[in-house]
Amino acid sequence: MMETLKEIIEAAIASIEEQKQQVLNNSSIHKYEKELESLEDYHNILNVDLGVIKEVLNTLDYTDEEKLVIYKFIGSIKTLLELNKTKNTTFTISEQQISHLKMFLEKAKERKAEIEKETEEAQTGLNQKQNSYKEFLKKITNPNNKSFITELALLDEMFNELNIDTGTRKLILIEILKYNKELFNKQMVSEKVEPKIERLDINSVEELFKKYNYDFKALKPKQQDFILNYASISNMDEVFETLQRLHFPHFTLPKDSSKLATILINCDKATIEMVVDFSKSRGITPYDLTALVPVLVEQRSRNVKNPGQINPPKDESPIIAGKSKDYMDNVEFLENLGFDIHYIYNKCRELLVVNHERLKQNLEAFRTYGFKFDQDSLGNLTHPALSCLLSSNFIEVVDQFIEICPKGFAYIRDNMSRILTYSDPKGLLFYNIYASYMETNEYGDDLTPEGPFNKYFQLRGEITRYAGSGYKNIPYRGVTEENKQEKTMTIDPPIKNKELFDEKVEEVKTECKPLKNLLQSTTALDKLDQYIDQNNPFRYNFNGTLISKLKVERIYNILLNYGLEDQEDSLLYAVLYNTIINKEDYEKVKQIVKGWSK
Repeated sequence: MMETLKEIIEAAIASIEEQKQQVLNNSSIHKYEKELESLEDYHNILNVDLGVIKEVLNTLDYTDEEKLVIYKFIGSIKTLLELNKTKNTTFTISEQQISHLKMFLEKAKERKAEIEKETEEAQTGLNQKQNSYKEFLKKITNPNNKSFITELALLDEMFNELNIDTGTRKLILIEILKYNKELFNKQMVSEKVEPKIERLDINSVEELFKKYNYDFKALKPKQQDFILNYASISNMDEVFETLQRLHFPHFTLPKDSSKLATILINCDKATIEMVVDFSKSRGITPYDLTALVPVLVEQRSRNVKNPGQINPPKDESPIIAGKSKDYMDNVEFLENLGFDIHYIYNKCRELLVVNHERLKQNLEAFRTYGFKFDQDSLGNLTHPALSCLLSSNFIEVVDQFIEICPKGFAYIRDNMSRILTYSDPKGLLFYNIYASYMETNEYGDDLTPEGPFNKYFQLRGEITRYAGSGYKNIPYRGVTEENKQEKTMTIDPPIKNKELFDEKVEEVKTECKPLKNLLQSTTALDKLDQYIDQNNPFRYNFNGTLISKLKVERIYNILLNYGLEDQEDSLLYAVLYNTIINKEDYEKVKQIVKGWSK
């Protein structure tokens, strides 16, 4: 959670930077400064759009009637000059017209001076605020920091500025309390002073547990400590009563210590009742829900980055993020698609608690890439590879399989569960596959045919290096995580504005936007159709270099939506995004792409 706090402070610092830029750019007088200066010679009105005059006038201290009069006089100057230029007329500009123009320019200069003063004051205030944020960030990231975190007002200011949800605020504040308590304990120990910590009365807790036929002392010591420090007597009483009334199973202690403690600390009566009532018509019992503890916790926000976590923490903070909303939304969503919810619970229950937006996007990608679900004898949609929908990088992993070798797409289509297994599109597995095509027959005839697949069209153990393959500790062709680029002679393609492009793509990934919104045709993309692979419509073949077609469309449209399509290397970036490539192939692709973009 302290990492989340760090991200919030960094976001607040970035927000201040944006505000500083907005302060500089929010004035039409500054925006059109050159145009206004040119009007010192009224003949230059021919080069200035009257819309500029109107926009500036709206910022000046004139009545609406005065603005209208000034605008008409300036407009008449432009009309007369245009007639003189195009119709060879000889109209003269009157002193009255010129005086109104001068009046306008003088007022604009006065307002400019005022704005500059206001801007300076605003910038000073923003700089002070930003510096305080930076000092706070420096404090929490300093491993040698020995001072308490007391900047709660500053933190509240950042929470409000970034509109941080209540649940996240609560978790961060609890983490700060925990940090301060640990620091306090260390200081007390160093001074040989016995710390006094406010905890629940253990006798009261033991009596409450006894009331519901539990022995508090049967909990593991860690969970006992969690309850004494984080729980509430009144809430635990309500939760115990609700669990008993709704026929939840009696937890076995100490085996279920973590689960019971997590429920007592995080859950509440209303949420438990709501989730149980929602689940019973789907064949999900209270017993089943004990394997999905986060769905019993009220959800206050959605975390796209967090996959479906169903097990409570063991030794970390007992505070968990609720998944009740994701759970109910996912169940209804999957039901509407024809899935048997109880079947999913039995086969891949994590799917019920994955971020809802992530699930929708992954399912959309599943269909967009031509994957299909099977049907059972009753016509219900099923598939043993439901786990692929949990992936936080579904699209990028599929793209990589499309690109990494000619049979990669066919392999992942038939082994969809691997999408979750190989979740990093730049992971070692893909470099191993790449390496398998660099040479042939390195190991002799007993491993022929050389390549990543065996005769059963499965990835060879030498490639995957999974625990049961016998190759877990044997790097394929000497390729390791540390030297994978060196051994495969691959590069990070040098692309202008790459950091900016990366930032925007990451923003969209985090937002989990619908894929269909990012697969729009453009003139630049239409030119690529001639390179579509005849054997696979989902990829381009650029003289032997395989590139995912949907990837290029998706990434290029992201840049397009941010107004970055005119950047020199935006198309090249889209083509080479996450692509594992050597220098020779990079130069070849670069030459082709540069030709398209002209």
